[in-house]
Amino acid sequence: MLRPVYVALIVITATLGLSGGAAGAANKMPVGFFDDASFRWSPDALTNLEHAAAAGATVINTTASWATIAPTRPADAADGDDPAYHLDDLDALVKNANDLHMQVLIDINGTPRWANGGKTPNHMPKRLADLTTFAKMLATRYNGHQGLGRVQLWSVWNEPNLQLFLTPQFSGKKIVSPGLYAKLYKAAYSGIKAGNKLAQVAIGETSNLGRDKPIAIAGQGQSVAPGTFARLLAQTPGLKFQAWATHPYPTKPNAKPLEQVRYPNVTLSTLPTFETNLKKVFHREVPIWITEYGYQTKPQQPFGVTNTQQAADAKQALAFARADKDVKMFIWFTFRDSAGNPWKSGFEQPNGAHKPGYAVFSALAKLIDGA
Repeated sequence: MLRPVYVALIVITATLGLSGGAAGAANKMPVGFFDDASFRWSPDALTNLEHAAAAGATVINTTASWATIAPTRPADAADGDDPAYHLDDLDALVKNANDLHMQVLIDINGTPRWANGGKTPNHMPKRLADLTTFAKMLATRYNGHQGLGRVQLWSVWNEPNLQLFLTPQFSGKKIVSPGLYAKLYKAAYSGIKAGNKLAQVAIGETSNLGRDKPIAIAGQGQSVAPGTFARLLAQTPGLKFQAWATHPYPTKPNAKPLEQVRYPNVTLSTLPTFETNLKKVFHREVPIWITEYGYQTKPQQPFGVTNTQQAADAKQALAFARADKDVKMFIWFTFRDSAGNPWKSGFEQPNGAHKPGYAVFSALAKLIDGA
């Protein structure tokens, strides 16, 4: 009896043949995973990276939480070897990924308490120069000339259109988060480029949904739709970037990849509209990096989809991205389900067994990946 993975491979190969007519015009781009729990914090981090490479990944997305890396103020913030910095796990990821011929994308985010007056990481730093110094330190450390590996791909701040990651989103009824983010982005961008002039830096990192008006609830629920966020951000002069990073997740855990949503929210179905509007407001072509996408599975996530449905949804999402000439990167969140990660969207079970989506991803990644 054939194992499910091999059956899936046969089905995928046959199905891919049906789309051969469009293959000549298909988009080429790096494809990979974002899974810090598996690739940085697990005792099996190297093995997990090896499995990801075997699946066809050539890019790994990871976060550089300023608040976690520098929980206390460094005596010399420009020196990555200052004892206040905690960089061992990031160093290992960069080296291991490079050794496996995979690129690394680092997203800088999260302000430490010493830099924002003792507040949570979603608050602005009091001195933007502190963020610039941190970004320059990281970009210099991984510029390929320090013996610690090379990182050419960068982005700035995770989902700044959500109060959970950047506050405030509003002042009264006025949307203010794009203006705040512009300051963060410029500060980090200048530091990254000072440390590595060849770095490619993505702006945005926007979540898929937002309300565009304040809501009367406590907590972190305020948000701005990504299309609105981009339009207002474009009003800031002097923004330099190589791509817009976005997370076009479905609006519900079991919604289809091409579900219909209303713009300015951005899922896969409204991504073409988003691309048109980015070109309009920034007056140029804007490449898209999909830096997070995924489907969680049952039974670990009761509101998720079956393993078989995850495979079908992954195939449709990857095929959609491949057909979109503006999409230049696709990253699945996550790679392996683990106790250290509440998200259960991996293609590997905690014991390493493959879900059907592993074979789907692997077959398509090897066709799509142009890295």
